Amino acid sequence: AIAEADVLLAVGNPTMKGMHALTRLLVSLQEHGVRAERVVPVLNQAPRTPRLRAAAVRVLDDLLPSRRELATPPPVFLPVRPIDRYLRDGSPLPKSLVGPLHAAISDAMAGPVNDAGILVAAHDRFIRVVPGSLGNFGDGELDEEAG
Repeated sequence: AIAEADVLLAVGNPTMKGMHALTRLLVSLQEHGVRAERVVPVLNQAPRTPRLRAAAVRVLDDLLPSRRELATPPPVFLPVRPIDRYLRDGSPLPKSLVGPLHAAISDAMAGPVNDAGILVAAHDRFIRVVPGSLGNFGDGELDEEAG
C-alpha cells in the first residue's frame, strides 16, 4: 500500500517522543523507496504560536537533515480540537482539522498543468480527468465491447 499510495501522511505529536517517532517513520519510508515529495509530515495537536511551530520544524530538520535536500513538503500543523463528539455523532470534522489536510494532500498531488487545466506528468501513471472527457454509458462503446 505504501509503494502504491499517491500521498502519505506521516503523523506525530510535537513532543520529544512524538518527534523522534515521526523522524523514524520518515526514515523508514525513505528506506522503503517512497519519494520524499509524496510524504507530508503532520504534527497533531500542534502549538498555536509561530515561534513554537518554527521550533518543531527545526527539530525535524535537526533529526532528519536530508529532509531539506529531499524536497519533503513542510509539516502540516493541526490544532488541538476535541473531536470525540464529532466521531460519536457522525458529524463532519471541524474545518480547522480538515482544511489543512485537504490543502496538503492537494498540494502533494498537484503537478504542472497545461493550458486546458489538465494535470500533466505529475505522477508516473496518473493524470487528472477532465469532467466529460471520458464520454458516458450512452455512447454505445461499452455495449459493443460487452456483446
